[in-house]
Amino acid sequence: SALQVFRFLSVDSGLTYIGWEEMKNDPAGPFEAFMWGWNIYGELGLNDTTNRSSPTQLSGSWSTLMLGSGYPTWENAGIKSGGTLWAWGYNSMGALGHNTAESSGNTSPKQVSGATWNGYPVISYTISQFTKNDGTLWAAGENQDGAIGDNTTVQRSSPTQIPGTNWSSGLRAHTLNKGGLGAFAIKTDGTLWSWGRNKDGSLGLNQSDLRYSSPVQIP
Repeated sequence: SALQVFRFLSVDSGLTYIGWEEMKNDPAGPFEAFMWGWNIYGELGLNDTTNRSSPTQLSGSWSTLMLGSGYPTWENAGIKSGGTLWAWGYNSMGALGHNTAESSGNTSPKQVSGATWNGYPVISYTISQFTKNDGTLWAAGENQDGAIGDNTTVQRSSPTQIPGTNWSSGLRAHTLNKGGLGAFAIKTDGTLWSWGRNKDGSLGLNQSDLRYSSPVQIP
């Protein structure tokens, strides 16, 4: 949520004050983004593969930014203030959603098709998840264990809609289990859903070692 913190200082017992804004958080943005660190696959989005030891500005004006993880396949994504979705880095299993095969030549943000994206895009290893303003949930990437959630096991290199509506724009959860991929998301009514490979019961569905190719509600 939005917040502002002001500090007031008085040296005459409250007759006069000096005030200043100490903190501000405006989630509506837009924001400038700065990147640094390891950049072997261009995951910093700075149009090169040079590591950075100090913050370097990422081009564009951003609403949200979500950094992926997963050595050695790193990808990042963000949503600009106009609702467009952008992704960059190593395109493992097509997870960047650019409708292209796996590659490592994505060193600057490239737009993903579609509009009215919102919330926090999630990219983890070989899977990505995105939400739109209308409450729909979309995913791309590896789908061997049904982790895309589109009721198939077909790999997707562009965003594919997952069944259901009213998915939360605060989407953040996504996991990788040894032996299979499992995914999680929350709906606006507070219900929690999971799908993919249920390795050792990690999906929370009172089963183990089964595969679910579409979202199933967790009790």
